[in-house]
Amino acid sequence: MNILKSFGRKYVSIDEDASTISFKMQNGLISEVGENGCFVDTILDVARLLLVEFNVQIFSDEIDMAINRIECALHYLNQCNEIKKE
Repeated sequence: MNILKSFGRKYVSIDEDASTISFKMQNGLISEVGENGCFVDTILDVARLLLVEFNVQIFSDEIDMAINRIECALHYLNQCNEIKKE
């Protein structure tokens, strides 16, 4: 989990000794309750980083495609968030 050391996102806890990652999810609308957790895009980004690290160690076309699909999902989630801001 070396690549995650620099992740630095709030609401994500990494315990390398226990090999666990925990996420505190947003509870309610930010406009109503403020920011109090992360969203699905954070989980996808962590999954992408883990796959990138694994793919450096043992390259696989299938893992590379999975990384690509996660990046596509993150792109569309970002577009959705931009539309909501308008």
